[in-house]
Amino acid sequence: MKTCTCCENIDRIYVEYPEKEIFLCKYCFNDNDYPNKDKISPTEDNICIYSPFVEADWGETPKTKLCIGMELELATSNSKKILQILNESQLKNKVLVFSDESIKTSDRFSYDCEIVTSPLTYDEHKNIKYKNILQEIKKISRSSERYNCGIHLHVNKNFFGSERKINNLRKKMIDFFDENSTKLKKFSGRKDFYYCRFPNDFDFTLGSSKYRCINFNHTETIEFRIFVGTLDHKKIQKSIDFVNCFCLFFKQNSKKQKLDWTSFIEFCDTNNREMARYLARL
Repeated sequence: MKTCTCCENIDRIYVEYPEKEIFLCKYCFNDNDYPNKDKISPTEDNICIYSPFVEADWGETPKTKLCIGMELELATSNSKKILQILNESQLKNKVLVFSDESIKTSDRFSYDCEIVTSPLTYDEHKNIKYKNILQEIKKISRSSERYNCGIHLHVNKNFFGSERKINNLRKKMIDFFDENSTKLKKFSGRKDFYYCRFPNDFDFTLGSSKYRCINFNHTETIEFRIFVGTLDHKKIQKSIDFVNCFCLFFKQNSKKQKLDWTSFIEFCDTNNREMARYLARL
């Protein structure tokens, strides 16, 4: 049995930093200032584990590059094993793992868990062997609407330029989601849109709830929340493909007054033909 690194208490370990061999009981965790402490909210019934060395600093992302960070929610039977799988993969030191109480659990999958990657370029995401990683995670986890799980993709705001340009694109992006909500809801894979409401269902003024399909409330990122939780690597890649095409499309056409579905598909056809064909069938 592990003991607390600080006080040698043999009670249940509350938080672990395996790479630094630090193990903390809840008393020492609450009394000390440890990396990313404000990023996690462990519960009495869960051991919260994460790698503390990849705090996502979106302010440091290069303005010339689009960076995408993924949040994958899941229910698991073994949160320690999740971190072990990730640390033995290409995501080592590129991912956080922590508790998320919004996720439903079950008798079999009793721990709520969220995997959060560092900001990565599209090519970096493409080069990660998500298929192999997710095959291992799938053995002890589930990610679906049944468990209130989703995939949230963040992109760096500074990619789009000045605050003025971002505010200009904000309205165009929201209008795009509004006018194409039927197609985008189908693409999302969701049936319940409570956690990612569309403009025609929701007040999109700044300061309202984060539960919107595209969320601009973060200081340094734009968050896409439409995608249903999954451990299917092809579906995850398709979500990343969509966000990449969407952001490139809006940046390159930022001076146009209106951006519609047809022009988006035409743009995708020159950048990701498979994505264009899929969207055209919606």
